[in-house]
Amino acid sequence: MTNEERRFALKTLTSLYSQSDFHTAVQHMPKENVDVDGVRFQAYFDFLQSLYALRGDYMLLEEFELAERIEIVKAQAKEFGFPTNSLDVL
Repeated sequence: MTNEERRFALKTLTSLYSQSDFHTAVQHMPKENVDVDGVRFQAYFDFLQSLYALRGDYMLLEEFELAERIEIVKAQAKEFGFPTNSLDVL
């Protein structure tokens, strides 16, 4: 998977959920030169989907469920160096 293909996938995802995240998502994505087979990118893409799902679900979750999911997504964000400030306000 090339970096261009990765950017396209992120453009598509962020255009559906949060266009303002595109540049941040590209900045923190695993790049082709260190992730030739795309395994890390797939995990990163899954993380972003979890982040957007959490943003959409947070009003529907019980407090303990919300706290648990926030911690999981925060750990994933830290793994990829993705900013966690948007999670701190949930």
